[in-house]
Amino acid sequence: MLEQQFEDFEQQKRRDHQVQDQSKNAKQKRDRLNPPDWSQVTKAGWNMLDAISEKVPRAFRLYSFFAQNIDKSCGAVVCDQKFLADYFGVSLRTIQYWIGDLESIGAIVKIPVGIYYAYALDPYQVWRGYNNTKKYAAFNAKTLTQKDGVIDRKLRLMLSRREEFESSLKYSNHDSEQG
Repeated sequence: MLEQQFEDFEQQKRRDHQVQDQSKNAKQKRDRLNPPDWSQVTKAGWNMLDAISEKVPRAFRLYSFFAQNIDKSCGAVVCDQKFLADYFGVSLRTIQYWIGDLESIGAIVKIPVGIYYAYALDPYQVWRGYNNTKKYAAFNAKTLTQKDGVIDRKLRLMLSRREEFESSLKYSNHDSEQG
């Protein structure tokens, strides 16, 4: 009788360990498919990184920070500029210059959110989402704005700049191959 109880206990213990192992393996598999702490970059994103390093290298670290911290659901991050200045060990004015630099080349869109700003990156360049293919990534965000469409115009401008940027790369790559 005591031996049977011991055997039952051992079998239950083995089943519990199997369930724990299966749960652990399932979590590892999910994490492999969708690592929790990575950002993905397309070819257009690498081209933007090259453009930033060439045209506005002083803002490169800030863009990298945004890319690493954008929200998985919308491709933006809300930050206080004072926080950014403290984080990078620079002045508030320097952060404002860097943000202006990134906006001027179409790398980010700055959207007012109360007293702070949301900084959105082009989802066709950099995103944090699901799996490793863009068609499964989430990019939707509810944006409430006044009817005059300032935010809408900024987002449309970003998309049109992306097309111009990609076109200019085709021509510059063609010219460099010929030269």
